[in-house]
Amino acid sequence: MYPREKRLNISIDALRQEFPITERCIYLDHASTGPLPRSSAERMAEFVNRLTYELPDSEEIMGIVEETREEIAKLVGAGKDEIALTKNTTSGILIAIGSIEFAPGDNVIIQKGCFPTNQYPWHYLLPEVEKRTLDPLRPIPEQLATLVDDRTRAVSVDLVDYLTGVRIDLGEVKGSLRPDVFLVVDGIQAVGAVEIDLGPVDFMACGSGKWLLSPHGTGFIYVKKSQLERVRLSNIGWLSSHWDDFTHFEIKPLKQTAARYEEGTYNYPGLVGMNESMKMFNRIGIGNIASSIRKLCDFILEGIDRNKFTIITPKNRAGIVTVRPACDVKELKRLLDEKNIVVSERMGCLRISPHFYNTEVEIEELLEILNSASTCEHRQNRNSGQEPVTLLG
Repeated sequence: MYPREKRLNISIDALRQEFPITERCIYLDHASTGPLPRSSAERMAEFVNRLTYELPDSEEIMGIVEETREEIAKLVGAGKDEIALTKNTTSGILIAIGSIEFAPGDNVIIQKGCFPTNQYPWHYLLPEVEKRTLDPLRPIPEQLATLVDDRTRAVSVDLVDYLTGVRIDLGEVKGSLRPDVFLVVDGIQAVGAVEIDLGPVDFMACGSGKWLLSPHGTGFIYVKKSQLERVRLSNIGWLSSHWDDFTHFEIKPLKQTAARYEEGTYNYPGLVGMNESMKMFNRIGIGNIASSIRKLCDFILEGIDRNKFTIITPKNRAGIVTVRPACDVKELKRLLDEKNIVVSERMGCLRISPHFYNTEVEIEELLEILNSASTCEHRQNRNSGQEPVTLLG
């Protein structure tokens, strides 16, 4: 659980000083890539520059590692012993798969249409395991009642869908499973944008290059403490054990925490930047951040012309608002690009994903262009060969 947070006592102008990208564009594409805060970039540059003339000792380096772990744990409401540092979301999913024992004839339930990060490893690493699909846009308990049987070993979902923005109710999923079925979560589109209850979760993998505004090549996996003794060993390397010195290399006992999954040398420059970004998130408070993002998303949904756009994103959402324009989406994206407003074009839709440092003034500029979509010369081509997006009520 998260502690009750104080009202944010930082001006939006002060926050925006951390993001030089605001000086050149209106950036509303955090579901794609998050810009690096100024302080994180400066600390990374200082660290890398030091490496040209001075090498930090191991005590300093490991201090950065452990401090980063603690900041992540604080952000997501976990114990620090439940956090392992990784390089991206995929590496976390691989750890989860390797930690669960599967046998031929077992099955795993995977979210329909989820990002490839949460599909490819299950498909190719477990050819002998049946794959069943869960549609996040349909009632979950009813589906799981027919999908889960005595050979189900895990359910793996994206907490927030990368396209529609639908947010899965993890408690609803876990409540529909036997206690011995693992719940694996891809959290990259949620962590840093919303508060998360990890109670139902066994594994949550998350890269840090989107909503967490951290360097690519950094991330983490949460592993529920009560599962650490239950799961099989996976992703083991020399740093899975404690080392007092490098003069005796006999086999040592493994760490009894999630840190045992950290198999080898860390991405130190990346962790320096991630560390600074995590501190910023915790200073502001994830509750304050989530509230700001929610208000901006509401502002978009309240202001957009429903006669010109179909809203794809449902009420149970996080920081993504996806809309389908009646006019040609590529032309509309070009108009936005010309005005230096950055969003994503995905499958005939526009995906808008603001963060806490964005403003209502920026959203008003976006809406002015979107609601003038009648100026587009061409209507949306419904036969463009793109896979249709399921519409929501």
